[in-house]
This record gives sequence, structure tokens and C-alpha cells, in this order.
Amino acid sequence: MKLLRLQVHHVGGCKDVDLDLSGHHLFLVGGRNGSGKTSAVKSLLMAICGRSELRDYWPAIPLQTGQDEGFVKVQLSGDDELQDDKGFEAELRFMRKRDGSVKEEFVLKDSDGDPAPEPRTLLQRLYSMRMFDPTGFDRLRPKEQRAELARLFPQLDFSKQDAEIKRIYDERTNVNREGKALKARVDAIQVNGDVPDEEVVVADLMRELKSRRSINDANNEKRHGLDTLKREMTAAGERFGNCTALVDQLRRNLNEAEQSLIDAKLKCDELSRQVDVEQRECDALCDQNTCEVEEQVFNAQKVNEQVRQTKSRQEGEAKLSELHNKSETLGEMMKEIEQSKITALREAQLPVQGLGVDSEGLTFGGLPFEQAPKSKRFLVGCMIGMSGEKPKLPLLVCEHGDGLDWETLAEFDKMLEANDWQAVIEVCSKSEADDEHCQVIMEAGQAKKRTGKKAATKEA
Repeated sequence: MKLLRLQVHHVGGCKDVDLDLSGHHLFLVGGRNGSGKTSAVKSLLMAICGRSELRDYWPAIPLQTGQDEGFVKVQLSGDDELQDDKGFEAELRFMRKRDGSVKEEFVLKDSDGDPAPEPRTLLQRLYSMRMFDPTGFDRLRPKEQRAELARLFPQLDFSKQDAEIKRIYDERTNVNREGKALKARVDAIQVNGDVPDEEVVVADLMRELKSRRSINDANNEKRHGLDTLKREMTAAGERFGNCTALVDQLRRNLNEAEQSLIDAKLKCDELSRQVDVEQRECDALCDQNTCEVEEQVFNAQKVNEQVRQTKSRQEGEAKLSELHNKSETLGEMMKEIEQSKITALREAQLPVQGLGVDSEGLTFGGLPFEQAPKSKRFLVGCMIGMSGEKPKLPLLVCEHGDGLDWETLAEFDKMLEANDWQAVIEVCSKSEADDEHCQVIMEAGQAKKRTGKKAATKEA
């Protein structure tokens, strides 16, 4: 099936355009900037692709300002499989409603003028949007080019592996982030090298302190009893003296005084013996040193804090080591997946000789694809677009042909002819010499008839 004719009326920058594409493999739409060539090419895409396929490329206002209706018509040759060998016509019509909005209608008619019941579905069977813009592939970033190639060739689709790599990479990122935060906390813990292995049991120290204080209290009580006995002995001595005076003064009470003297003497002797015993016992007493325990109690909190810090750092370092090992394991998993992808890429049959795929994107001739000459990148993109299963309507459409030299386009024309494909490309012609290479020149929204030798030869 071939593209035969394109008609555009009041759509985008086109007023009235009628292009005869029959007999051409490469059809160049030339013109200066603002002449309507982009609108003509985009209108073709709108008609054969539809809004859902073009997505963000569909114009916000397709109908020209001030116009109430417009259309795009595309005539196609027939197809035996579709039981109509005469041809089809796809028509995309725009109509302005009373509220100013634009209504769209699309029909696909056979050679008898009968509309197809599901026009878009039928057209999608005819035209596969594998790569409608040959230069679009070159404008993609390297990884996007690899993804586009995988879309065209399922054996190169590594979306599942890439998703798994991203999952592992995100997990490793979280592990490394956790490890970094943990390391900062571990490094902030100050550790004293003389700290014991376990915390001091303050309760045991308090019991020891209580025991020593109890002994000291008993010792002090013993000393107090000795002082009491000494005071009693002093009093007894005074009484003995008084008694002696009384004996001298009161002879008449001698017997009584003597008896009192004897009693006092006995009491004094007894107390003297008790004092001697108590003195010996007190002399043998040994007070306990409480300063050491009091200092240990005072320092226990500080020591225990240092013990806790040491344990916390040890635990942190152990966790940090665990996170480091986990990060390395995840990294190895990513490397294994990447290696499996590289192996699959090496075994894959790519559509262009010299084309390769690596983890970053595409290669050509062993070098990154983006380092190849622009003309070579364009032709490779075209070969990729034409590879694989051939659609019913083998057509490539390009809105960005600027910058392509005529020699490259001539080589592309031969490639199209050899593979029986068609291509419509918009180019910016800046001189009459440029115009001679184009099949049509757009000017003020209309197709300008050409009289150049190259065009005449081609048309002939």
C-alpha cells in the first residue's frame, strides 16, 4: 500500500494544499520558515495516526482562526488483503461549533465511498507507528535510544532488569544513607580507654557504705560509753575525797563514814577495772575508710555513662559493618544483572550491521552512537525504522529534516527505493538551488508549483 495524495484545507498553517505523492519514494516538502511546511507534514500525521497516538504532539488549535471548517484527506492505494485493490481515503474533518469549540470527525472510506465501521482500528492495521520521524531517533538521549530499540525489538527489552536494578539501587542508596547517618552517630561517641567492661553496681556500693558506717557508729557509741565511764570515775573520786573529809570532820560518824569509804573504794576499783577494759577495747578499735567508697559512688554515674558509650559505639560499629556488607552485596547483584544484559545484547541480532548496545545506549562501529556523523546517524535511524516486520503502509514521516545535506537525502532515496518504502520529510530550503531538490515548495500556506530541472525530472 502506498501514500498517493495529501489534501489540507484550513488546518494549522495550511490554507489549501494538494500534494501528489504518487511515484515518489522520498517526498521533500520545502519552504522558508513560517511557510506552512510543518503544518502540511503534521496534518499528514494527524490523519493517519490520530490523537491518541500523537499524544502531546497534537496541536491545541488545529483549525485556522476565523475558519468554521477544515479537513485533511489522505488517499492510499488498494490492498488485496483488505478486499479493495482500488484504494482508500482517510479524512479528518474539523468543524467549529457555536460555543467556539472544535469538533473532530474521522472516516476511512473504500473505493466505493463506503465508510469503515472502525476507521482508526483499521488504519492502525495499515500503518504502524514504529518510527514516523526518522530524525526523531537521533534526537533521543542515549538511554532513550536504547529503550526505543527495545520497543521495536522485544528481545532487547530490558525493562524488567532495569526495574530490578533501580529497585536494588534505591535499596542500596537507603542502606548507604542509613550507614552514613549511623557512622556520624558512632563517630560522635567518645570512649575512654580505662573504662571497665561492665557498669558499676551502685546498690552494692551503697550496701558496703552502709555496713562501714554501721561499724563506725558502733565504734563511736563505744567511745561515748568510755567517756561516760571516765566522767563517772571522776565523780566517784570526788565523792571519795568528800568521804575522806567527812571521816576527818565527822569522827562521830566514823563507822558510817568508813563503811561509805569502803563502798566508795570498792566502786572506784570496780569502775577502774571497767575503764581499763574499755580502754583496751577502744585502743584496739580500727575505723573503716569511707572516702574510697564515697568517691566510687560519686564516680559511678560517670563510669557507667562511659560503659554505655563504649557498648553503644561497639553496637554501632557492628551495625555499620553489617550495612557495609549489605551495600556491597546489593552492588554485586546489580553487576550480575548488568552482565546478564550485556550477554543478551551480545547475542542479539541487531537490524543494522555495526550497531551495538551497551549499558549507556547505542554504539556504532565500536564507538558511542552520538559520535557518528549526523548523516550516518540519520541513515541508521531510517534503517532501524524500516527493519522488522513491514507494515501495510511502509511510510516514514519527518518534521525535522533541516540540517540534512542533499547527498544524504539522495542516499536515503535509494534506500527507500531498494526496500520499497516511502518517506515524507520537511526541509528548510533557503535558496532557489535548495528548492530544486524538493518535490514541492510551501509558500504562505499553499503549495507552490515548481519548474526546477530536478523537480521536473523527478515528476516526469
